[in-house]
Amino acid sequence: MKIVISGPARAFDRESKKMITDSGRLSQLDGLRYAEDSCGGYLSKALYEIGVVGGQIELAYRASDSALRVLTTYHAPRKLNQAELQMLVGETTGQWSDGIGEGEFQHAEKFGLDIDISPLDSNATIEQIDDGIVVKARERNELLELLQERHVDEEAALTLVNGGADIHAKDRYGQSVLELACSAVLPNLVELLVKRGALDIAGDGNRALSVLSFCSGSDERLNKCVQIAEQLVENGVDFDAFDKDGRTPLMMAANRNNLPLVKFLLSKGANVNAQDRDDYNRHSVLMYAQRLEMVRYLLENGANPAIRNASGEDAYDYRLKNSHQQDFKAAAELIKQYLM
Repeated sequence: MKIVISGPARAFDRESKKMITDSGRLSQLDGLRYAEDSCGGYLSKALYEIGVVGGQIELAYRASDSALRVLTTYHAPRKLNQAELQMLVGETTGQWSDGIGEGEFQHAEKFGLDIDISPLDSNATIEQIDDGIVVKARERNELLELLQERHVDEEAALTLVNGGADIHAKDRYGQSVLELACSAVLPNLVELLVKRGALDIAGDGNRALSVLSFCSGSDERLNKCVQIAEQLVENGVDFDAFDKDGRTPLMMAANRNNLPLVKFLLSKGANVNAQDRDDYNRHSVLMYAQRLEMVRYLLENGANPAIRNASGEDAYDYRLKNSHQQDFKAAAELIKQYLM
């Protein structure tokens, strides 16, 4: 079942800010898509569980009445009822205006245009079409559901894995069972998952290690975090690898003030002077640290404060600029001592 939600769109000249009505310029936008993301990734749990997928945003120009419209197309395993349709429309138009919609049509810049795909004075329309495309209903995964709970019962999770649960499954946000187990800080479950081959999924090992940087709480919990990190590294996970955003686990651990994990990573030889791979930032590990005690520990363990980022700032300059950070003045003075 295909579901198409459409609404009016407007184009404005980037320089004059005047609305465009010229058919020649508007027709250039016909078929323009935002290909890197879709509304389907941001739907509520209720719509996700139905199995609604897709949500690509596309512009369409209708020459008959010189109208520019925005289209978002989904597929579902069945026809949606009225309440479900209203929910889908609301969540879609919300993304048009507030999320991945008009702000992501910056690639219209090559036409000298800005796009508004959510005029407040017009309503969206919706159409359901039986196009013969079969979308399977989403199957329940008890293991994923359990790992998404606030407080996870590790014994119950172990029982599900031993009972044959799909350990290669991913949740709606693309997180694997292994990543969720790391996030919940469950060392026994991680050990079992690794033995069962959960690291075979490309990239999951490095992502799982980065997930651990968000661990916080009691000393017992932080020690379990390090225990998991040891398991991952012993099984071949690269502790110094860059993630999709160009950051290493050490950068993330320093940023989240996870000192036990920082100590573990440095003990394994993690590069304390690595710089991220964002060409607009090129921030060093030391620049990722926010708390004074983390700054001090990194400096004591070889962090070079003279490394400059993409803006030409060393760690001292960068710290002074970020006056919102806790103890920024004290951290800046400490860094200054290491620069002398």
